[in-house]
Amino acid sequence: MDYLPVFLDLRERLTVVVGGGAVALRKVELLLRAGARVRVVAPRLHPELVLYRDAGRIEVRNLAFEAGQLEGAALVIAATDRMDVNHAVAAAGSARGVFVNVVDDGTASSCIMPAIVDRSPIIVAVGSSGQSPTLVRRVRTQLEALLPARLGDLARMAGRARARVQQALPEIERRRRFWDQLFAGSIASKVFAGNEAEEDVADVRDGGIGEEALDVGLREGREVAPGERSDGDSGYEALPDGLRAAEDPDEQADEQCEAGRL
Repeated sequence: MDYLPVFLDLRERLTVVVGGGAVALRKVELLLRAGARVRVVAPRLHPELVLYRDAGRIEVRNLAFEAGQLEGAALVIAATDRMDVNHAVAAAGSARGVFVNVVDDGTASSCIMPAIVDRSPIIVAVGSSGQSPTLVRRVRTQLEALLPARLGDLARMAGRARARVQQALPEIERRRRFWDQLFAGSIASKVFAGNEAEEDVADVRDGGIGEEALDVGLREGREVAPGERSDGDSGYEALPDGLRAAEDPDEQADEQCEAGRL
């Protein structure tokens, strides 16, 4: 593994994008989605960057790049069309201990930006250590087709119900069986179909989990066979194959370390 995959919390942190063209615009929009404070350094701006500036969404310094413009930055992106400027940005960031991504230049970068499948709060990042961006885009397209569009809705509902489930099911294995059943059952299928007016789905949205579903999860020794629904029917899985219980030993070990957070 050439790179360590991490997710950065950039909310209210200063980030700097050097460059003012279309590529810089895409990076600025990504950083804004992550809640970052964005400073753009460029003599000229893409028209949409002008709109962000005028709306107060970004700070703009209409200047040629200077190393001091990186002071206080948590992350820097070099997105100009000049290699010498991009390399100067990378050197300045390295001198300050700041991670720098140089667009389309992995060798000059201290971090790389992955392809992203966004089902917030579920986020999938795909990279190839800079070896094949085209293959990465293909993998992202395949994942986009695989993951339900409303997967994030299900994750948010589960998050709001976690405290109650932890209290009702203190044993990690019983809690795992409960979540596996929920994610493979009728509540998940209703969320994915957009039927959020259903009573049991509303229970989850409001911070509960649905009394019937919780009763099933509490039942001692309850096992869910592959393909079995929480209402007892079979032959249906709300999530695609491979997205139910974790089978990877390393992942299971990680989950055991976070047992109190399942």
